[in-house]
Amino acid sequence: MLVDKKYWYIKRSDIFSVMSHEEMERLAALSTMCEFKKGTIIYLLDEPSEHVYLLKEGTIKISRLGGDGQEIILDIIAPGEIFGEMALLGEDSRSTMAQAAENSLICSIGKGDFFSFFSAHNDLAFKVLKLVGLKRVEIETRLEELAYCSVSERIASLLTRMAKRHGTKEGKGIKIRPRLTHRDIAFLVGASRETVTEQLNQMKAQGLIDTSFMSITVRDPEALERLASKRQ
Repeated sequence: MLVDKKYWYIKRSDIFSVMSHEEMERLAALSTMCEFKKGTIIYLLDEPSEHVYLLKEGTIKISRLGGDGQEIILDIIAPGEIFGEMALLGEDSRSTMAQAAENSLICSIGKGDFFSFFSAHNDLAFKVLKLVGLKRVEIETRLEELAYCSVSERIASLLTRMAKRHGTKEGKGIKIRPRLTHRDIAFLVGASRETVTEQLNQMKAQGLIDTSFMSITVRDPEALERLASKRQ
């Protein structure tokens, strides 16, 4: 039954959609399901890169510390996504740290076991490489935004990316699945929490978004994207 459950989660992940039923079952048999309470560290900076992870339930925060000791959030992982994938590309020790932003259920796969699938399946290898490339482009885009864009433009750009990557249709809007606090958004866009709250309230008043407890719904995706691309 446990293998069946792991298989079900793997099947739901888009990155594994190129694999056959039998391959998914074999990967499920090699994986381990782990529960992490909110705030638990999955791995730390400089730890050996020995596993690749598939998030089944919850939210994972990928970050590192800046030169001043300030936390820099690099990515928010939502269910169905993998993380720690740099272990497949020659990373011996972690260049980031991963922490459960809420209670999470994770499928852990040994680097060697995953690499066997990765190297034998060209389509899977392509998807992982594409994922790494997209994450790097997103980080570069955010660095450019920090230098040249206003806080409102940076927030609009972040919400636009999150809606495209993690959004689910809700009426005429798009609900962003990962639960983002104002503090999380502040770290992601390089602003104070108070400024983020002020800008989100303005966007809400303009009809661009709706907010509730740790939940954001994009009501006007086109207008939000125009705000995000104002300087482009």
